[in-house]
Amino acid sequence: MGLQPNIARRRSFALKQCNRCGASQTPDAFAPTKSIFYPDGVLPICNSCIADYLEAHDFDWEAVNKVC
Repeated sequence: MGLQPNIARRRSFALKQCNRCGASQTPDAFAPTKSIFYPDGVLPICNSCIADYLEAHDFDWEAVNKVC
């Protein structure tokens, strides 16, 4: 057994609005996370916006670090 916290994580939504583009999307459009700051278990920015951001910054390590 690991020492990971037992924090309830659930994708209790049918649609979620991306904080960047505002589009309502299904849970599979968002990257999963184990962060305690996101109790629904996914990031608040959709995968498409994350990809656009990284491409716009030419996958620079500083941009990647900001996403992480």
